[in-house]
Amino acid sequence: MPTISYHEFNNVMRELLKEQFPTTELLLWKGGDYVWDVVYELVSTETGAKLKYKPYDLYEKAEKVGNHEAVINGFFQSWREKIE
Repeated sequence: MPTISYHEFNNVMRELLKEQFPTTELLLWKGGDYVWDVVYELVSTETGAKLKYKPYDLYEKAEKVGNHEAVINGFFQSWREKIE
């Protein structure tokens, strides 16, 4: 599988998040000078559930295992379980 950039990975993940979880807000929880410092928080407008994550950590995991789709789907499954 060809390597994709962090920015591509993050953009695809955010688009899929909007599609699959329309009642979830994506908030920038912590910025930084480097992409690995950025922390986002997901907030469910229905249940009030919250989940902080570092997109760069997910990207690194996806690069390591060589399967971006599986890492994104696994993360989404964690969010789905948290909001249900």
